[in-house]
Amino acid sequence: MSPITATLTTILSVAPSALLFAQSLTVPPPPRHPEQGRGSLMLEGESTLNRPQGDNTNLRSRLHLMKYAHLQLTTLSIAVGGEIDLGVSYRSDTAGLSLRVEQNRLRLGTVVTLPAEWSVDPYLALGLQTTPTESFRYNRGEKERLAKFWDPVITTESIGATWGVREPSYALSLRLGIAMEQIRAALHTVRTDDPATEGDVEAYREESGVEFTGETSWRIDSAGQLESRLALFGSFREPDVWRVESENRLRVAVGSVLAFVWQVNLRHDIRQTLRTQAESGMSVGFETKF
Repeated sequence: MSPITATLTTILSVAPSALLFAQSLTVPPPPRHPEQGRGSLMLEGESTLNRPQGDNTNLRSRLHLMKYAHLQLTTLSIAVGGEIDLGVSYRSDTAGLSLRVEQNRLRLGTVVTLPAEWSVDPYLALGLQTTPTESFRYNRGEKERLAKFWDPVITTESIGATWGVREPSYALSLRLGIAMEQIRAALHTVRTDDPATEGDVEAYREESGVEFTGETSWRIDSAGQLESRLALFGSFREPDVWRVESENRLRVAVGSVLAFVWQVNLRHDIRQTLRTQAESGMSVGFETKF
């Protein structure tokens, strides 16, 4: 079974609704409303007692801010957006590494669409992604820094065709195009270094390929909303190797400021690890719109 087939099979078994839709994780989607913003501070905790592994307390907090704006010109439709996702955890059973950075992402982007009387509309998308603070790998009581602000930084440009539909309770946006990606690094060169050039460490990498991206949102009722995102990128240099990223999020509002969130994220990128990375969790916290 090829890597892309195995990855898609995994995604189908965990989040079947997400496979139909794709979303570039470096470019925010066009908003479902002319202007949209949301901020949340989520909390979750776990405490274990009298277990063979020992007693421990785990606490996690996650700050998520996003803002999209939309500008409609005479012949162009412009969507601009930004997002910060930052998470911190505390583990009482790990001496010296109790406080850990978990989620760590900053992304900005814009999508310019030329409305045409066709089945699809031409688009141009620009995106930027980096980490707002330091990221680490934790292993056996030690930590290794993997990234910091602007190191690395990823920029993308894509052009192609987009199609979407918006209803009061449902929204769908799909894009298919040719994409170019540049990765620049100073110290953290895991994603830029070419293993074929032994003895040299490259701090810059670029590649082009096919990108299929999109996003869907389904309002279940007045309190519940399901959002699914997926991104597929296949490089022209290695057409049999694909990068797959998926985000699936179920939000249930509790009153006016509280929310319950169940999230499942998947990522497959053999340049980082041969394994498919998976993250899932449930949390409750404060949420507001702006």
